[in-house]
Amino acid sequence: MTMLLYTSALLVLATLLQASVLPIPQLSPEPVVAIHEPLLELKRVKAKSGLNVITSCDQPNTLAITFDDGPFEYTAELLDLLDRENVKATFFMNGKNIGDITKFEDVVKRAFDSGHHIASHTWDHKDLSQMNEGQVRWEMTRLDDTFMRILGVRPLYMRPPFGYLNDAAGHYLASNGYKVVTWTIDTNDWRHPRDIQASMKFYRAQLSSANANRRGFIALQHDTKADTVRHLVPAVIKYARQQGFEMVTVGACLGDPQSNWYRS
Repeated sequence: MTMLLYTSALLVLATLLQASVLPIPQLSPEPVVAIHEPLLELKRVKAKSGLNVITSCDQPNTLAITFDDGPFEYTAELLDLLDRENVKATFFMNGKNIGDITKFEDVVKRAFDSGHHIASHTWDHKDLSQMNEGQVRWEMTRLDDTFMRILGVRPLYMRPPFGYLNDAAGHYLASNGYKVVTWTIDTNDWRHPRDIQASMKFYRAQLSSANANRRGFIALQHDTKADTVRHLVPAVIKYARQQGFEMVTVGACLGDPQSNWYRS
């Protein structure tokens, strides 16, 4: 009798618990859609140092597609695609990051000779906001000297890793005539390297809403990601053309002649 009452009580408890628990809906994950703005700290450094900070294109109807963190094993494949599509891009390269620039010197020279804009992303992608001026100088000059050996020029355009600078970095870059480039569109492709639609969402949010004023955009992605090279970039080129944008280098989208992109 006791066992029967115990079993009945368990059945009643299980029924009550089942009735009280709501089913958990199975939701598809939504990609992050927030678009990064230049950091307030970068704006403060700009105001204090007089640093030339570029966040968007001056020329209307232009899209500057930029790539960070290379060169890498997919960069040559990307150059093949850009050649086929007759598109010029901007490459913010490291010396030693995911790849080693000394192992891709032919790719760097090919990109330069093809008319793409080659720019600095520092030697090894360290956070410049954590450095003193001497350390920033080492990051910049080591890569500049490598570019000089490979290309015969040193880039004047650069992008700080993570978009971070402090006063020491701002002072050094401003004093040496560097032009700092951030972005208007950050695809976050490194967060979701295989989810091309998540990256395209950032383009659609910006380019489709630009029809009223037709301003220009600088877009960030990475040539170190295979799906970015093989799937995202073709989708971007197709969509940008549908929206009436011309894809050019950062220098061209600013109306800056190529003679101002480098120094010897």
